[in-house]
Amino acid sequence: MSHSDGNVVNDGGDNLESYKRGFTLLETLVAVAIIPVLMLLIYSILMTMTRTVVPQIEQHDIFQRQLQQLINRSGCVIYAGDKLMLYYDNEVFEIMMRDNRIVKSPGYEILLEEVTVFEAKSEIIRYCLKERCYEF
Repeated sequence: MSHSDGNVVNDGGDNLESYKRGFTLLETLVAVAIIPVLMLLIYSILMTMTRTVVPQIEQHDIFQRQLQQLINRSGCVIYAGDKLMLYYDNEVFEIMMRDNRIVKSPGYEILLEEVTVFEAKSEIIRYCLKERCYEF
């Protein structure tokens, strides 16, 4: 609206700045609709993650695979009762039990802990952990 002197008077009706001070109803409804969809998506992802079973690899499984690799690579294997002697790469390696551990020497590489029995007789290796015995 203008006066006779040519100045424009703001009567609060069609001013664009008064519309930009807040969110419109449509913007608010869109935001309210998106939030539950995102929550549902996050919930389904979390439920899938908690139901996924991760295989547990036990210490004795790793030991058996490692020992099998050592035996396969060796040119000669001697089963000597309380120890296993492996010959490869012009070296002699001994696998034996020391202080409730199965170790590889030379050196002191620990292959398995909490062992109560270790035997290597006639191509059968037997070892016992606290609660169970294994052979291969």
